[in-house]
This record gives sequence, structure tokens and C-alpha cells, in this order.
Amino acid sequence: MFKKYLHVVVTAAAALLAFSVAAQAGGFASRDQSAVGEGMSFAGEGTPGMGLSAMFWNPAAVTQVTGWGAEAHVSYRMPRSSITTDPAVTSPSIELLNSCGAGFCDRTSNIFENQIIPTFYGAYRLNPNWYLGLSVTQPFGFSTRIPDTGSFTLAAGTGPSTVTQQLATSAKISSIDVNPIVGWKITNGISVGIGPQFLWLRNTFDRDLFQLPAVTNFDSPVSLETRGFGVGLTAGITVTPTSTTEVALGYRSRVSANLSGHQFFTPNALLLVAPATAPLSGATLGVDGNVTLPDQVSLGGRQRVTRDLTLLGTVEWTHWSVLQNVSYAFNNYPATVLYPSVINFNYRDGWFFSAGAEYQLSPDTKLRAGIGYEISPVRGSLGWVALPEANSTTLSAGFSHRLTQGLTVDFGYSYKWIDSQTILVGPGNPDQSKLITLIPGVFNTWGGNTSGHDQAVSLALRYAFPK
Repeated sequence: MFKKYLHVVVTAAAALLAFSVAAQAGGFASRDQSAVGEGMSFAGEGTPGMGLSAMFWNPAAVTQVTGWGAEAHVSYRMPRSSITTDPAVTSPSIELLNSCGAGFCDRTSNIFENQIIPTFYGAYRLNPNWYLGLSVTQPFGFSTRIPDTGSFTLAAGTGPSTVTQQLATSAKISSIDVNPIVGWKITNGISVGIGPQFLWLRNTFDRDLFQLPAVTNFDSPVSLETRGFGVGLTAGITVTPTSTTEVALGYRSRVSANLSGHQFFTPNALLLVAPATAPLSGATLGVDGNVTLPDQVSLGGRQRVTRDLTLLGTVEWTHWSVLQNVSYAFNNYPATVLYPSVINFNYRDGWFFSAGAEYQLSPDTKLRAGIGYEISPVRGSLGWVALPEANSTTLSAGFSHRLTQGLTVDFGYSYKWIDSQTILVGPGNPDQSKLITLIPGVFNTWGGNTSGHDQAVSLALRYAFPK
């Protein structure tokens, strides 16, 4: 039986590694790792009542199985956000290159792409005190593409152009995290768990070197693509002081990943006019970098107040301030100050709070709902156009239904309202150096506003096998 379990685990893990999609939560983290959690705004994170998916936040949840169990979760996320340039705070030298109407300029359509997020969890009871588990998840990621919206107004010919194209035209981060776990049930009321996490990253960032129309390729697209690997740790403890109370404290360590890849400069006539930039035209240059992803602490609680009603809550802190920027260096070409390979995040720490409830409608059916509030890690107006984000409020609803003995299906739905955000790329914002305009050597300012919402639908199958 144990060998069969290992075969299922390895097969599922390999299948998940084939995916390269992810979703956005605070910063570029993904909370969509559980259909049960999705249905109650992730209230009660890490408590055993979530099932084995609680292992993502608290590996001690592995000790809940009586024999062995497996779960497959999948979420479909539909984020929506647009960017509107504000001509009142945007320099005329930048504004001049865009088509503007009365009182507004360059409102994009949705810049986010939909994502599918599959996850897998498995656990096996070795003996009454020791347990083995495995989670395969996607803890970080997003995918955006900024559509062209304006037109070059100084030339007879017109072509698509957007005022933000020097800052970003598209961006994508995807990840796969494999986390083997060892759990120890110290007593019937206290369990602990710990395990290494192996994290694979893939990143793509595209922008234009010049704010010019795509006609004759004067905008000079440049694409940066890297991959990386890092190792971290997860640890947690579950305390059940009574049969009606569960408290879970979980920790996911920060992960430092070495990144390597290449940067491609599209062949471009504008690059050929200067000896310093001519070798870049059509060049594919190797790059190296390093990123430190944040550690996280989550506290979840679950309290049954009546036979059918249970209340839940979560407090989650993410150490996003460890991530200010990601710098890349050419490994086979001298660095140049004109085209820095730096992705600036400028984050502060993030917080998430949620509350929820579950109601046992029948012996086989459980209903749930929740509300969550997230404090964004974006500092002031230092947001990034490729990943607009602000404080948000989420409402969720879902259910679980037992299909047969040991087999349960879960469904969750969330709707997130995202506050409007102002982005100002001017003095004090390191991205200002990327804005090369009609006056070389003079920094210019772009300002704009973002607004949006987010929806997610999650589905899971859970099976608990007796010993």
C-alpha cells in the first residue's frame, strides 16, 4: 500500500511540474492552494479542518490522517485591472507621444491573464506518532500583458504606443514548490511538522527601450527571461486543547534563488546609431541575478460553537520588505547604465486578516463563507505598472459534500474588490531612469491610476484511506 501511495505522489508531482502558471495575492504570492480555504476567504489557515491542504500553511496538519490520504485541488483565477495615465502629473515630453482626449489619456483594457493553479497533497501514517507527507504547490506568480493604447502624434505615420511601454510591456512569474514533510504527534492535543521546500522559478519581463511607436520597430523591444532554484523550510504546530478548538501556527521560510537566463535585444536601427549600443542590436546576452522571496507566518483558529456551527479566523504576515529589487548583470557583455536590468518592487511587509464560518447542513454537506482584508505590500505610489496592486477586500462562499465513504468534493468561490492605486514614476522612484524621452539625460515623470477586481473558482477531490 505504501509503495502504491509513493507512486501516486510522484506521478502527481511530475504532472504539476509541467504547469507554468500562477496567480496573484499580496505582492506576487498565490493564496489559491486550497478549495476549502477559497470558500471561506482562507479563515482558519493551517487548521486540520481544512483537510490536507492545510499543510501549505502548517505542515503539522499532516498528522490528521488515520491511514493515508490524497487531495487534488485546482483553481481558476480571473484577475482584472486597467491603467489610466494622468496627464496632470505626467511630463509633457512623455505625454506628447500619446493620443489624449479631454481629461484622460491612455486607459488600457485588462492587463492580467487568467490562470489555472493545480495543487496536490498527500499524507501517510507510519505509526500512531509519526507521519510522512508531500505538498506540490505554486506559491508565487502572476502574468500580465499591457496592451498598446495610444498613437505617436509627431509623425505622419501612426502606430500603437503606450506611455508605460518603457516600464513594462508584459511580465510573468511562475513557480513550483515541492515540500516533503515529517510530522510528529507529541500528544493527542499537540502535533508538529517540518520539511524542506524546493522551489523552482521562471520569470519573463519585457519592455521597450524607447517610447516610440512599433512601426519600423523604433520602440526597440527587449526581453529578459530567467530561471532559478532555491531551498527553504516549512514548520508548524497544531494545538487542540479541546475537541471543539483548533489552533495552528505555521511558518514558511524565505527562499534565496540564483537566477540565470538571457536578455534579447530586438534588431533596431536606433541602437545602431551609437557605437556603445550598436553591439546590442539583435544580441542575446547571458544574465545572472538573485532574488530573496519572503518568509511568512500564519496563525489560524477554528472554534465549534454549536453542533453545526464553527467559527474561524486567520492572521497572516508576509515579510515582503526583504524584496526591494532584483538586479541582473550581463555575464558576457559590459554593463551599461543606459539599459539597466533591474526589476524594482519596493515592497513593505504585507498583512492578511480573515474571518469565516462553517455550517453542517447535513451529515454529508457542509456550507462555508468568509471575508478577508489584505494590506498590500506596495509602498505609497511606488507601484509597478506590470503588477498593479492595492489593499483589497474579499468575500467568499463554498461547500464540501461527501460523495462516498472517504471521498469528498469541495467547491469555493471568491470575489475581491481591489482599491484604486496611484503610481508615480518620478523623483524617488528608481524606475524613473527607464524613461528616456525627447530630452536625453533629463528624467521625466509618468503618473497614472489603476483599478480592478479579482475572481477565483476552486474545486477539489479529497480521499482518506483507512489504515
